[in-house]
Parts: sequence; structure tokens; C-alpha cells
Amino acid sequence: MKTFEQELQAALDDEKTTPEDVYRLLLNQYSPEELEVDHCVLNEAAALITNPKLRDAAWRFYRVLAEDAGRQECELRTRLTIGLFEIIAEPPCFPDDVEMLFTLLDSEKTRWAVFAAYEHYPRTFQRHIAEHGRGRISPEEFTTWLASQSLEFTPRGLRFMRPR
Repeated sequence: MKTFEQELQAALDDEKTTPEDVYRLLLNQYSPEELEVDHCVLNEAAALITNPKLRDAAWRFYRVLAEDAGRQECELRTRLTIGLFEIIAEPPCFPDDVEMLFTLLDSEKTRWAVFAAYEHYPRTFQRHIAEHGRGRISPEEFTTWLASQSLEFTPRGLRFMRPR
């Protein structure tokens, strides 16, 4: 029996394989009832994002996972944040990747992923909102998010909030 990596490599080696075929192969590895997907599948999907031909297929897969993980706190949510979303937000950032991440703001089901991605990078988040946000995150929403992280911007810059 072939491993997922072997199946994927065989599909990638086949000239007839379409991005839709790759998307279905990834999706077949996901158990939505249990919100579970093997880490090697997440790693392979993340690697496919760097492939211009397969980028959209891999991102569609991640969008499905983000929608499902957005319904409740779960391990998948953490794994997605650490395994991909946070990597996109972490400097050095690539504009195309940040644009792709910010498309998750277009759905209430996936907005959580953008905020989770920047948990450790609030200064970067502020800059990316200005560059890529296109009004999808209001100043009030950003300020509320900062407060949820126990942070605030002052005239002297970002600082931890004092307990009240």
C-alpha cells in the first residue's frame, strides 16, 4: 500500500494530473467529522503552495480546513496556525503569501486564521493591515484584538497593558 507522500509524488510525476486532482487527493486525507488530518498532509500541502501550478489547489484545501476549524477550538486550529498561517505572517513576508492569507478575511468562517497568524507579530500585523487589508479590518477591530493580546499602542509604541 502506498503512503500519502508516494501517492502525491506519483500524481505530481504524471503530466495528466490537474490541480483539481491534487486538491481531491489532499481532501481525501482529511476527516471533517473528527477535524483531523495527518501532519505529513499539512506539510505537503504547505509545500505545494510554493508551486505556481498547484498553489490554488493547496490553498483551497487549507481554506476548507480553516472553515471547519473555525467552528470550535480544536487541535486542528492550532496545527493550522503554527503549520502555515503563522509562517506566512512571520518575517520575512512575501506579499503574494500575505495577500493569500488576507483572503481568509472575506469569510466569517475563516477570519480567525488571520488574527491567529499574527498573535506573535502585532507590529507586522498593523503594517500588513495597512498594505493588504483593504478595509477588511477596522481600526476598532484591530484595537480590540490588541486588547485581547494584552497589548496596546501608545505614542511611544506597542506595550503590554497594565492590569486594571
